[in-house]
Amino acid sequence: MNAALKLDQRLVKLAASLDNLAAKDARLIEEMKRVELARRTAALELHATCGSFVQRVNQLVTSITLELSPPAYTRDSFRDGAVNLLQINARGRLIQMEFTAPEAPRAMDDFRQPYILHGKARCYNQEQLDSLRVLEHSLYFCEDKKGSRWLAHDVRTGRTVPVDHEYLTSLMERIV
Repeated sequence: MNAALKLDQRLVKLAASLDNLAAKDARLIEEMKRVELARRTAALELHATCGSFVQRVNQLVTSITLELSPPAYTRDSFRDGAVNLLQINARGRLIQMEFTAPEAPRAMDDFRQPYILHGKARCYNQEQLDSLRVLEHSLYFCEDKKGSRWLAHDVRTGRTVPVDHEYLTSLMERIV
């Protein structure tokens, strides 16, 4: 085989590889867009869970009002690449939900399930803060065959639970 024919074969193979690369990049860009939308939706879901919890408790209390900060949240409120914070305040007794996106679209660095958002849930009152007894759980927004959901993981016990009204109630009970 002569050198020109070998070069032509290599160029054909290179062109096919480049075409495949373009298709692969297009799929990656689509997946990144999907994950970005899922992250924004997950942030909205967490705010909605906190908001409905605050609303439900406020219907039952007579002497104080729980406050959720920020009081409103939209898809545009989510800051990709930055720390996002939600806070429930009961007269200085706080539940904080801090979360951010990992560098990769999906990560498994800190948790046994793939996640697209991660962070910390903390709850404390002034006495606990003064004595450095702030309860902290890891937060993860996971997507899998069962669906997508926020999970709280206690690294001390290994226990993982959904972030829902039951979880928020258990946090609030620890600080009142």
